Amino acid sequence: MAKDSKNMQHSNAVQRVDGSNTRLLLISVAEKLVAQNGPDGVSSRQIAAAAGQTNNYAVQYHFGSKEGLLDAVFAHRLQRVDTMRAELFDSVSREGEDASVRKWLDVLLLPLADEVLDPDSRYVGFLARVFLYRFNEIPLWFGGGERPVSRIAISAAEEIRAQISYVPEVVRNRRMHVVFANCLLALASFEQQLASGETPDLPFDAFVTDLLDTAAHALVTPVSEATASALRAHETRSETS
Repeated sequence: MAKDSKNMQHSNAVQRVDGSNTRLLLISVAEKLVAQNGPDGVSSRQIAAAAGQTNNYAVQYHFGSKEGLLDAVFAHRLQRVDTMRAELFDSVSREGEDASVRKWLDVLLLPLADEVLDPDSRYVGFLARVFLYRFNEIPLWFGGGERPVSRIAISAAEEIRAQISYVPEVVRNRRMHVVFANCLLALASFEQQLASGETPDLPFDAFVTDLLDTAAHALVTPVSEATASALRAHETRSETS
């Protein structure tokens, strides 16, 4: 009887290990396929098949749905990304009021740039595809909706928002959204070049530094008179309509 009990415990432990391995495999395969094809370009069955699963419903079994699997990819990478973010956040925070928008961009985006150099990661491409798919739904600096959230990224984004408070809110929100999207797409493009065996035209460090320098300039630039005039005209039309 005791022997049967031990055998059952061993069997349950093996099943748990196998289930955990299958989940990680599905997460890895989904990350790569979504990075290549977008969330609508690959089905749950295709992900399961690419992961070597004979059960067509493996994704539903382990994650409930394809959306659940996408959430699991976010959660899987977020811990590593946010560990680096936390170190950068602490370092920049110690600078106090001297911390620039450029430094806070480092907190947000350098951990993602670090993912680009990991040959086993396609997380940046995955993020870019999901972000483009729901451009107006998911703020880049956190998961959005019910997705896993990076509290550190939210805090860094708020620091940037506070430093450019002289930019009208509606412009500031859209500017941050577009700037971060462009940075993500640029990093995803570099990631794809590396994955394809191509030689990028810039060394990686120079590429990232220039990208974040350009992003910082775009964020801190005051609105032009032409933009301010267009905003005033829009407000006038709204008030009289």
